[in-house]
Amino acid sequence: MNPLNPAIQNNLACVLLERAKVSVTNASQSGNQDETGQQAESMESKLAEALQLADQATAAMSHVAEFHDTRAQILAMMGRYEECVREFRTCLSLGLREARIHRQLARHLQTLGRTAEATEHADLEKQLSPVVED
Repeated sequence: MNPLNPAIQNNLACVLLERAKVSVTNASQSGNQDETGQQAESMESKLAEALQLADQATAAMSHVAEFHDTRAQILAMMGRYEECVREFRTCLSLGLREARIHRQLARHLQTLGRTAEATEHADLEKQLSPVVED
């Protein structure tokens, strides 16, 4: 395995992000404060490592939208919403036009108090989402 391969770095970042999500779930289900603190530290550590890997992957191959998507998700989990929004916008500019990108942009823009922009992306998500009829 070549640790310098950007695709491998991005995949590892995704794995660490998922593990951080599990840490959050476990911490929220635990009634033990010590255990909750340990889970929070574990989550922060995993996210920091994931971000470092994602940074390296995007630096090496900045034209790959999926790498920016990974980075955006990590930044969102870290509460770094301005940076997260920039990364999701980069995904769109690189051609990644998925409903979930607009959904996440809408959510994080709303968190930042940018309601008009959030509404615009929520509308775009609806346009891209398939309509399911009963």
